[in-house]
Amino acid sequence: RDGGGIFLMGATGENVRRLTDFGFYPSWSPDGKEIVFCSENFEEPMNRSIFGKLWIVNAVTGEKRKIFEQSDAMQPSWSPSGARIAFWGYKQGGQRDLWTVSADGTDLKSVTDDAAIDWNPVWSPDGKYLYFISDRGGSMNLWRAAIDEK
Repeated sequence: RDGGGIFLMGATGENVRRLTDFGFYPSWSPDGKEIVFCSENFEEPMNRSIFGKLWIVNAVTGEKRKIFEQSDAMQPSWSPSGARIAFWGYKQGGQRDLWTVSADGTDLKSVTDDAAIDWNPVWSPDGKYLYFISDRGGSMNLWRAAIDEK
């Protein structure tokens, strides 16, 4: 729509409002006040040439801030408590692994660190697990990792 970006609208498509002129894979904060999103898009996790960065936009004011640019970051997912954001990214040597970072962009923690291709992290509603897609069993399947949001 209109060159892309993140938009808000009513449930039936009314009152369309553009929040950003760029962005992909938005994820709402649990309190509904902010949206975390990635700066880049991808069609297949193995074929990417541009690294993504994480941004947050305020859903009311439209104020944007970059929160993570130290490495590749794709498909962010906000934890149920709002404390952390999970994402996947490209790592040197071709690995695609999962991390979490605090909502202010600090305190990076590794979730996976292996040769498997891991992507599309999604938190369980209670925040005790991170579900993700991985080929660690030979073919792409759904996996989960126990996790402590804090």
